[in-house]
Amino acid sequence: MTLTKQHIDSLYKFTRQHYVEHYDVQTELVDHLANAIETLLQDEPNLSFEEARDLCFKKFGVFGFMDIVEQKSRAINKRYWLLVWNAFISFLKPPKLVLTGLLVWVLYLTANHFENKMFVFTPLAILVFSIALISFYKTHKQVKQRTKLTGKKWLIDTTFTQLGRGVYLFSFLFNIHSIIPFVNTSQWYVLMFCTLAVFVMLTQYIIIMIVKPKLQQQFSQTHTDYLLV
Repeated sequence: MTLTKQHIDSLYKFTRQHYVEHYDVQTELVDHLANAIETLLQDEPNLSFEEARDLCFKKFGVFGFMDIVEQKSRAINKRYWLLVWNAFISFLKPPKLVLTGLLVWVLYLTANHFENKMFVFTPLAILVFSIALISFYKTHKQVKQRTKLTGKKWLIDTTFTQLGRGVYLFSFLFNIHSIIPFVNTSQWYVLMFCTLAVFVMLTQYIIIMIVKPKLQQQFSQTHTDYLLV
């Protein structure tokens, strides 16, 4: 038996009723269920569509679709951080390593030009925090716009939003750390802080300018309903 469009639509509704809100995950589950139902109905043609659907759903276990949602979320997170790590490592290899080291050295010399290091560290902390805040706001706005245009929620957007909060929090902690020069102005600390500042800004650049656009582009190629806004 080949499932009709009405059957497929009912399977989408079925996944939403079982707390799967993201369209990309719904589509994967519907494809899986549809294939399983068609196979089952070929073996047992006396079953109704609903009976076959429920029998196939039971194979997902006690937690139903939740395990699949969790697996998909972990897979996206793993892919995300793997891309971040690979991009970051590339900046620790020649010729990018030279540029990274030069940035640390220039910042270190600039900080040592001032007796009060906060003339350098405070604007730097504000810059880091502002970049994180603007990026988080922009991501949130894009997610809302895409959801409005497509009428669908996407797991990758939820992941970006959650990770954006993490980057925002990390930047906030960096800002708190930046007040330490008031009580610690040793050369070792200045060098450590400059290195940390470059690390934070480099991470922001990688996440905002490299990894996020790359993941979105790859995702849009496999999910044509996902609009790049």
